[in-house]
Amino acid sequence: MLGIFGRRSSRCLSTAARKRRLTTKALADEWTDVAEEVEVYSLKPRRKDVKVELVTLAWAPFWEISYGSARGKVAHSRVAAY
Repeated sequence: MLGIFGRRSSRCLSTAARKRRLTTKALADEWTDVAEEVEVYSLKPRRKDVKVELVTLAWAPFWEISYGSARGKVAHSRVAAY
């Protein structure tokens, strides 16, 4: 595909790829330096700082069915009841 555009276009593409690679490497190095500076603090939550806004309960009913299998054993299956 690059042959269609000629020699000059492939050179521009390789230059753009090199610039992209160097930019990505510089950003990765920057974030590596930032990650090394992270400090860990242990916090003990206080009762007055905790606020419960919502409590929910979910229920998914199902039917449990027992039946005789082809081998003569009892099999169990669960089927949603909704």
